[in-house]
Amino acid sequence: MATAAVALAWTLVLGDGARGAPEGLRSLVFAGAPFLLLAGLHARTSGYLHSRQRLALLPRPIRGDEHWRLARGRHRRGFAWVVLFGVAAILLAAAPVTPLGLTLSLLGDLAWVLLFAGLVEPVSAGLAAWLGRRFDEGSTAAELQRTLASGWTAPEAAVHLYVPALGVALAVALAMPGQLAMELRGPNVATLPFLALPLTIGLGLRLLAPRLYGVGLWEAAPRIHEISRTLAGPPRPPAAPSWIVALPGPLRLDLLQLQRLGSLLWVRLAAVLAAAAWVASADRATAPVFAAGLVALSLWLGPFIALHRQQDRRQQLLGALPLDARGRSGALAKGTLLLAGLPPLVLLIAGLLG
Repeated sequence: MATAAVALAWTLVLGDGARGAPEGLRSLVFAGAPFLLLAGLHARTSGYLHSRQRLALLPRPIRGDEHWRLARGRHRRGFAWVVLFGVAAILLAAAPVTPLGLTLSLLGDLAWVLLFAGLVEPVSAGLAAWLGRRFDEGSTAAELQRTLASGWTAPEAAVHLYVPALGVALAVALAMPGQLAMELRGPNVATLPFLALPLTIGLGLRLLAPRLYGVGLWEAAPRIHEISRTLAGPPRPPAAPSWIVALPGPLRLDLLQLQRLGSLLWVRLAAVLAAAAWVASADRATAPVFAAGLVALSLWLGPFIALHRQQDRRQQLLGALPLDARGRSGALAKGTLLLAGLPPLVLLIAGLLG
């Protein structure tokens, strides 16, 4: 959902830029790709260390390369959505108003950045596993952990704060020489070193990633889960508000879970309504206005999507209770679906009226 929202916002920005110079449009493509990659980065790479499945499988006699293969499957599926949304954004924004050659060039620029992102993101996971262990006191790695943590979190968790974003930055840095060489010199022999050398570095790092992961997985995964539970606070959930008692049981359960899955739920709702008011009152609905509305909408819908993904667990909880078939299946209550759908509808109406 986050990747789709960023892609839609990027489409609007590219649509405005498509009326300008081709150089500016290519710059927008290269500058927007990192944001597209960052939007769903944690979701698609969490299978390496953060998922409950990884922790549950660690005591079993499964080799490290098998853990890597299982996590890579989830990563590939998430990365496929990045590619799909990125290509769709360029086609929707640029194809109707730019020559075919320029559109293909923009797609090539995006593919070049995504190629390095596909090589570097597994390296980030491998480095996070290797540096997420506990090292001997006084070692260089332990000192690096303490420096990165700066007292804000446990030293072993510091790598997870920096490495994902730095991996995206590394992918962009590796892609930049080739992109600039193609733009300034065109496809010729002189451009080849600017393409081949970064690609060789990316491939070398990618080959190193499984080895780093296999060394650090067994200690880093339990440690990051332990740190996450510690940071989450005591296991006692916050008390339910008094007004929620009057609601029907399934809707009450949904709202309680929503408040715990997505912090500041009502602030998210206020953001969508404020964006709708901004869209309706604007003299001309520009790309930044629509982008702000889409970002607010993605923040609002995120907890509902997370709640929907827990349908199997909800079915286990509710299956034996005296509810109708829909309630026992773990599906969201109708009132919850209505609550999720009203703000997008308000934003849509504001856009049509504006």
